[in-house]
Amino acid sequence: MSDDFRVGRQIEVTGSIFAQYVYFDYLVSSVIWHLLNLKKDLGMMITGNLDIQPKIDMAIEIAIYKGELAGIQKKLTTFKNSTVDCESIFSKRNQIVQGLSFDFGDGIERDSNNPPKKSTELSIEYYDKVHDEICDVNNDMVLLMKDCNISVH
Repeated sequence: MSDDFRVGRQIEVTGSIFAQYVYFDYLVSSVIWHLLNLKKDLGMMITGNLDIQPKIDMAIEIAIYKGELAGIQKKLTTFKNSTVDCESIFSKRNQIVQGLSFDFGDGIERDSNNPPKKSTELSIEYYDKVHDEICDVNNDMVLLMKDCNISVH
């Protein structure tokens, strides 16, 4: 590890990445609850056990069906379409928070079952970049949701 890589900072940013990801999950759930006119407690029963991908799909499909929330539909669709490669926030978050790996473009496939032949060290700058990316997505969602009078808390 490089001298400038501080484990305390790594843990702090990892926790914040996880918290921001959970908040994104909550925002998507809130969109669904709003579209279905559900109170939070009943909404939690309906969406609580769903993974993020099905929640995003559900929010998009209901919004399209109801012809509502075009801006949020577009944001969620863009986000969903960006999650299919190793550069997606999902992949980056999984690698940092869960230790799941992916191909860094160096030809070595990495996964949780097969240790890589060569290790790639993640810099604290990488952690900060991923954190900033998910915060940007959340900020965009919050602005769109507030414009539509959807709870973000």
